Amino acid sequence: MASRICWHCQQYAHLTQIGDPRFADDPAVSEPSIWFACFQCDNCRYYSTGKLIVHEDTKALKDRLNIHSIGSTTSELRTKAVKRLFERADADIEWIPETALGKEYDNVDNDTVKDSASEAYACYSVRAYRAAILMARSVCEAIAKDQGFEEGNLQKKIAQMEDQRLISPRVKQQADEIRYLGNDMAHGDFAQPVSADDAHEVLNFLDVLIDAVYQQPAKLRAMQTAREQRKNRKEVSEEERVPPSDDGTRKIS
Repeated sequence: MASRICWHCQQYAHLTQIGDPRFADDPAVSEPSIWFACFQCDNCRYYSTGKLIVHEDTKALKDRLNIHSIGSTTSELRTKAVKRLFERADADIEWIPETALGKEYDNVDNDTVKDSASEAYACYSVRAYRAAILMARSVCEAIAKDQGFEEGNLQKKIAQMEDQRLISPRVKQQADEIRYLGNDMAHGDFAQPVSADDAHEVLNFLDVLIDAVYQQPAKLRAMQTAREQRKNRKEVSEEERVPPSDDGTRKIS
């Protein structure tokens, strides 16, 4: 499934492939062949172009992708196979335009946390998945310090946030997952490949942590303030409807 942070709406969204891909070099004589496909963001409906370099010949693609070939010419078969390649989650697609895109965080009053979390998304948008995970771990540390937890390692800081009920047990588990994978990146343990899905899940967990510590409390305060304002307006309105007594005062029962 083709997904990316859209260059226009800046949301992580699925992109729907429009029409068949087209090749830049003749795949019959060029190996590898370079293909382009048009995609539309399911969120904002803006378009992107995907570029894919295909190294396999048509027969290898047909066998690997289990494509039925009856009634198809070699050219049609290869186009069908490349289209399916573009749709795969593990496809190494180069997106055009490719800009480092961060993410906006409302209701986060700490600029270090907000900017660093956005930078983690910028790393992801250019397929720097290890850097995105490492940045996410650093943001966890920054959040803990911003909440007053300065002592000990990150594991202890996360546990303290749960102890103080800043985060729930489930959010703590998600923060720990960021810490686990981030530790691998920080210590140079690169033996295992890091996929786009790995980095995407880590960023999702980071968003949950930011939401729990900053955004949900801010939304709650805003709702409480609005409720108090409505209550005050109602009391003033009721007071204005009550006629004054002989001494000039108003009494509301």
